[in-house]
Amino acid sequence: MSDIQQHNLAKKFVNERKEQAIDLLVHNINQHQSSDSYWYEHSKVNVIWSESDEAYIFLNQKDYNNKTFDYYSPSDLDDGIRNELSDQDLIDFMIDEGNALVDYEEELEINKFLQKHNLERKKIDSICENKYKHNSWTVADLWHETTLEKYKDIADFKDINGLQIVFFNKKRGNYD
Repeated sequence: MSDIQQHNLAKKFVNERKEQAIDLLVHNINQHQSSDSYWYEHSKVNVIWSESDEAYIFLNQKDYNNKTFDYYSPSDLDDGIRNELSDQDLIDFMIDEGNALVDYEEELEINKFLQKHNLERKKIDSICENKYKHNSWTVADLWHETTLEKYKDIADFKDINGLQIVFFNKKRGNYD
């Protein structure tokens, strides 16, 4: 995927799922709180963990002579992100995050296939959940034949409205 495509996908993700992007950023920051500070270029904000205060300091440096700061507890970090960071900072984070964009891109592709074959995601989710007791499936056309071959012992392949759906009957953890 080109840089432009990746940026456009991240922008679409943030526009459609801003709260999910914020949750991912909160998780990322909380995971590394004791060792990292984070600089957000577009907002000119530095986020620093203060162990002594057990809070995040959001140091706003837009104006070199008039720096301001706010404290946010780990449980209020999402508010700090909403109040202090721009959408462009979230877009940049999503590009760096990568995995969430790959999942999102696959979801968009699946939605195109479902729409083309006049299927609803809820119907496929329901079949998967009722028969396999978890919600793990994909569209076979998105995967290479060798990858599908690898999963054949843990998956059922069903044709629904002319679309080949792969239903996983076991968790994929050991196969990825």
